[in-house]
Amino acid sequence: MEIDTDVVRLRLDRILETINRIEPIVRDGIEDYRGNFMKQAALERYLQVAAQAVIDIATHIVAVRHLGAPTSYADAVISLGREHIIDGSLTARLANLVNVRNILVHMYLQVDQDVIFESAREAVRDLREFVDEISKMLSS
Repeated sequence: MEIDTDVVRLRLDRILETINRIEPIVRDGIEDYRGNFMKQAALERYLQVAAQAVIDIATHIVAVRHLGAPTSYADAVISLGREHIIDGSLTARLANLVNVRNILVHMYLQVDQDVIFESAREAVRDLREFVDEISKMLSS
């Protein structure tokens, strides 16, 4: 079985869409964000979708390349780093994003909006790097 490039590219495109939606919210600053519940809800959703797309890509690659059964979504991302599919430092940052996604999904009553805002600010760079690295892998 080979990597389904259509499946992966569709998710990479979705990540790029979320980046384009996150950037203006982050650019407006944290004070604007703190006072705007619509932006808070939107940013939470964009982070969740982007992280899920990363998870979907990671689990697909792990399965196709027979890299073992991940014990968690973060472990699927870590597997990509362990196999040098993505950079090691990026691996740790994306695993953190996956953990933020888990908080949004499972611990939604305890969300710290300052943490979400900072995570989004950092995620923009990390997600772009992920898209670049996975795109290069698909091209080789």
